[in-house]
Amino acid sequence: MTAMVRRAAAAIARTVGAAAVALCALSATPALADGCVAPKEWFSQPVTMPDPMAFKPDASNCDFHLWSWQMFLWLMEPDAKTGLLRFETFPGPESLTPTASTGVTPGALLPGLKLTDSKAINEYLQAGPDGILVDQNGRIVYYSMYINDVFSGFFARNNLTSAANILALDPNTPFPPGTLSLKAAWKIVGAGDNPAGFYSRKAKINPLVKKDGKFVIDPSRTEEVTVALVGFHIAGTVANHAEMIWASFEHNDNAPDVANLSGVQPADVVSERNWTFYKAKTPFKDCNVNPAGSPTQTLDEATQRMSPVTQVCRLYPYGSGPDKQANADNIKSLNASVQSQDAGVWKNYFELGSTWFNTNKSDGGGEPLQPNCNFQPGSLRCGVVITGSTHLSNSVIETFTQSQSTMDSCFSCHHTLQRFPADPSQNPLPGKDANISHIFNNLYFRLQQK
Repeated sequence: MTAMVRRAAAAIARTVGAAAVALCALSATPALADGCVAPKEWFSQPVTMPDPMAFKPDASNCDFHLWSWQMFLWLMEPDAKTGLLRFETFPGPESLTPTASTGVTPGALLPGLKLTDSKAINEYLQAGPDGILVDQNGRIVYYSMYINDVFSGFFARNNLTSAANILALDPNTPFPPGTLSLKAAWKIVGAGDNPAGFYSRKAKINPLVKKDGKFVIDPSRTEEVTVALVGFHIAGTVANHAEMIWASFEHNDNAPDVANLSGVQPADVVSERNWTFYKAKTPFKDCNVNPAGSPTQTLDEATQRMSPVTQVCRLYPYGSGPDKQANADNIKSLNASVQSQDAGVWKNYFELGSTWFNTNKSDGGGEPLQPNCNFQPGSLRCGVVITGSTHLSNSVIETFTQSQSTMDSCFSCHHTLQRFPADPSQNPLPGKDANISHIFNNLYFRLQQK
């Protein structure tokens, strides 16, 4: 075990009091660069939540990435009472739906679901093309979602207890500053995975079964496993940015970057070494292949091994985009700054990127969030200018949308256009500011179900 791994393991015990796993060898910590850097106070005292009302209209590119890292570290602080990380104490979106068992109304917070509750991490389909990420051991990656009290308070304050009330909501009503919605990606730790620098914990999951030609969760069975955090999304509102800042984080060792996307050939090897979700010497043509709906995708229900394994490559390091150099330089500088300081296990994670609307007119910015706008990465529509990491796709949360130009940005899917149901018997949801959140959209259609 290297000295770096020993230091990381010691920091884990101090900081989160939990075991950690490393699924491959850790990458070397990059040298600290000049530029966008993390304040030393983050590592000498408990991290505070960024004040959403203190965010300035003329905030710089670096300010948005500082918000992203500070929010990430705040969410990863351990809760003294439960031993869970702060985000793990938050409830999930299901807390917005009344049930006979809970007796609550939408907008009322339930206690956070512990990961030992199988309901906490029972998502497995990625957004968009419904792909299933399969790790090198043949196990699928699971996902969990969370909301904070400001998010749920928006529903309570506006009495969004029915589809009719959601429909009647003023389309210009945005989520208030301080709103948070989160998504975590969890890899099952296999027998061959060695201890090192991933945050991990015990959990219960529901296994998969094949039913009517589809792979679905079996709620009647549970499996106790150890899971490792491999990816994390943060979507949060601040003053002047009702569209939310969309920030994404990954573990350093998830997958290799494609060094030259415009020049790579199908047979080119992306990396000579193994990564957590990539086998050494895999050619580019075999990266990010989604077999959903194909007869080649199989499941051994007894062992829960799925085939084929997904070979993951990261197509857009730091989200690329028109301003990619300055944006990427700030992210790399800030990542190096955090990783060079005593961040505990979190020095083994990095900000992949963040995206938002540029409303700074002195910097070529446009208008704030508006209803009925067709947001497209890097383009000017309805006065909106999307900036930051404009091609942001997390390699373990949005593996299969990376190569789809219509889905390789947060705002490709998170927009304020009219939403249409999968069930033709349901009513569509007209364009609203709140449509920026899929949780809002999904609740509207769920409340229409008989």
